[in-house]
Order: sequence, then C-alpha cells, then structure tokens
Amino acid sequence: DFTLPDMEGNLFTLSEKEGQPVVLCFFKTDCPACIREVPYLNAIYQEYKNTHGLLVVGIAIGEPQDEVQNFIDTHGVEYPVLLDSQEEAADSYGIRSVPHLFFIYREGHIAVDHIGLIDQNKLESYVQRII
Repeated sequence: DFTLPDMEGNLFTLSEKEGQPVVLCFFKTDCPACIREVPYLNAIYQEYKNTHGLLVVGIAIGEPQDEVQNFIDTHGVEYPVLLDSQEEAADSYGIRSVPHLFFIYREGHIAVDHIGLIDQNKLESYVQRII
C-alpha cells in the first residue's frame, strides 16, 4: 500500500481503491517507452473506467511537479497521475526500470507485473484479467 499526492495535492491511497481493478504505471518523463504507452493507457482507461470501474494511475518517479505537468500536457495524459517525489512507492514495488506496470485485481492482489513497453493487445489482455 502507499499514499501519494496527485497533481492537485489530493492524497491517493491505494488500499482505499479496493473493489476496483487498478493499473499502476510507474514512469519517468524522459522515458521514450513511457511516452509511447500514453495513448494505449488513455484508450483503455476511457474504455473501461465507467463500465468496469477501471482505474489507471500514472506514478511519476522522483520528478518535480512542473516537469510532470508538462509531460501530462504535452502527451495528453487523461488518467490520474501521482507524484512519487521521494521514490518511496517505487522502492516498495522494486522499480528498477520504467515503464513498469502492475495490474491489480479488485481484491488488491497483483495479477500481472509487466516491465518495459507494452503493446495495445497485451495491455488489453491484462486488463481483461482484472476486470
């Protein structure tokens, strides 16, 4: 579990989202693969957020808020983004490279731990497992 601020300063606690399927995407703003994933993550979020309660959450690792906001604006991120400025969540999840995605069942257990660029088909298949 972790608690991190979102871009508006509101606190997000993962355990409070139990009952919802969750995709966590740890990223850095200068990561080319992270940038390439944004349209896939936007699409899957828009497709399933209302029908299945899917929550897609970006977690910016160790970056200033202004750089993260620029990333969101430049690449059209449509899902919530959290600031892991002290890299506490990244450390607890053992993040060594990005992008690193976790697909979490409604009960809070990790279904899939995916490291590296994900394509749209694989993303869809992992999301189907957790919704």
